[in-house]
Parts: sequence; C-alpha cells; structure tokens
Amino acid sequence: MTPALEALYAFDLDMGSGRRASVRLRTPTVAKIVRLVLPPEEHTPQEAGRVLMLELEALIDTLAGHPPSAAELAAIVEDPERLGALLHVRNTVYDHLALEGRVLALCPHCDHGRAELDLTFYWLALRLPPWAFTDQGVLLKPPLLASPLPSGGRPEGWPRARGFDVIHPDAPGLRALRSLQTLEARIREQEGWRLWAPEGDQPPEGREHRHRSPAFSATLRLAVALETTPDVVDGMSVGAFFFLDLLHFALANADVVAPERAAVRCPACDGRFLPIF
Repeated sequence: MTPALEALYAFDLDMGSGRRASVRLRTPTVAKIVRLVLPPEEHTPQEAGRVLMLELEALIDTLAGHPPSAAELAAIVEDPERLGALLHVRNTVYDHLALEGRVLALCPHCDHGRAELDLTFYWLALRLPPWAFTDQGVLLKPPLLASPLPSGGRPEGWPRARGFDVIHPDAPGLRALRSLQTLEARIREQEGWRLWAPEGDQPPEGREHRHRSPAFSATLRLAVALETTPDVVDGMSVGAFFFLDLLHFALANADVVAPERAAVRCPACDGRFLPIF
C-alpha cells in the first residue's frame, strides 16, 4: 500500500453535536462488497439504506476506537452530509486500490520480453472515459464483467500480446488473466454455471448469493478468466477485483482506434505490439 493510499484509511468524521470520531478503514473482500451490487430495478430507498449499512460495516474497521454499532452506522447512513463525506473517501480508496494493479504483457516476438503496464496507460492509450465503480458516487454499479460485452475493434497488421500476467499487492497468488471472448472461455463459463450455481439447487448456507445476479455473474466470469473458482475470487480483496474488472474490459472489449498510440515496445527485443487480447 502506498503512503498516499494508507493516509486515506484514517480520518475524522463529524458525528454531530460537536463530536468528531476517528475512523479507521480496512480493505474488504469481494465476498463482503461485490455481492451487495443491486440490479437497477432494486434501487429503492429502503434497499439502498440496507446495502449501504452492510457496505460500511465491511469497510469501517473502527469508529472512535471500536467496531461501529448498528446505531452508529445508521447515524452515518441517515445523515446526507455525514454519508457524503464517508462515501467520498470510500470512492477515492476504491480508485487508489484499483490503480495499484499491474499487468505484464508478454511479447509476441520473443520468449522473455514483458512490458509492465497499469490502468492509467490503457485509459490514456485507448482514450477511454473515466471509470466509475458507483452510480453517482453512492451505490455500487454492476461490474463490467457482469455480462458479456462485444469484443473491441482490432486494427489489421498489428501483432498482439501472446498473454498477460497480472499483479496486485492485495492478491499475491494472481497469475495469468485470459480472455472471456473465446469459444473455449464461453464453454468454460457455461460449465461453471452448471458446477457452481446449478439451476434448481438450493445453495448451502453462505452461498445464497450464487444465482444469475450481476454480482455473482461477475464473480463467476472472473473465476473463468483466472482459471480458478468463485471461492477464490470471493476471498480476493475488493481492490484486486476492481483492477481486474477494468483491466479485462481494456484488454478485451475496448476498441483500438489509434494503434500507434497504444503500441508498446518489448524491453527485451525492441519489437512493437499491442498489449491487448
């Protein structure tokens, strides 16, 4: 964690009546956060309040030196100014966590070259609009991985990376990220639904979220892209998840309209290539 990011994890919050409370955040897991994503049709005030309570419970480690009580969480959620201040910090933290990830694009011209890149490179090189994990800064939006998207346009005559290794400080076990746009990946995704969320089955306790919701669809599809299981993704930090969600979109779904701008040079052989699927 960078010093700038670490500094965001501790701050004071005005709790009213002249009382300020110290807040200490923690990095929650996918299981605690991503499953709270609501479909747009469920964005009612009652559901929004419930989801925000659960998210803040997962995000706040201590409030005034102790785990926050339900009453303290309600006092935050029910006060627009107090909630707005905390959500501003939350959104900044989520952005910083995603930016900690790195991708190694494997050179198609040689066996050893790898170009190390980050999300900022892709958003500038591909001229993508700013990302947002939330709807107007409040409720989490469905991840980009929640549903299949069309493959991005690819210019002819440009070699592309032969593979990608991914790195995030909160997920040391990460290795290769694979495209979900291939026929093989689509077959594995269908097999994943049959294996991890079979229709008609009553999921065991703790896995009630395993159904065709935007949240679990994104979890399952990321498991396929990483060639792992939803349990592993559920245990991942939310920062690593956000990084991989954005990265897969940039690699697989974004159009390459200016290949000269997006191409990189291999540090080993000096060959140029596009660091995309």
